[in-house]
Amino acid sequence: MSRNRSKLRNRVVNAAEETLARQGYVSDVLLGIGWLDQPTFKRWQRGQLPYLEQGIQTKPSRVAEAMRLFRVWAMEKRLEPSETAYVARARQGEGQPAA
Repeated sequence: MSRNRSKLRNRVVNAAEETLARQGYVSDVLLGIGWLDQPTFKRWQRGQLPYLEQGIQTKPSRVAEAMRLFRVWAMEKRLEPSETAYVARARQGEGQPAA
């Protein structure tokens, strides 16, 4: 394994382990390794950013490699994948009545 790939693997595993310990599931590895910031992630969740990829701060090939490393880690941990639907919520005053 190259030195750069080994460093990336360590970053991915550390972020995943920390998130798993904190939440009981892993959903934000890109936040944990610093390629996505919290405000951008929140904008995407609210539907203000159409594609999460637009907010990631590295090239697509690095993201793909990180996701491959994450997948290997998750398989070793025997974690089960699941999808989560993020429903954009309009802020009050954007055509939605106040609750």
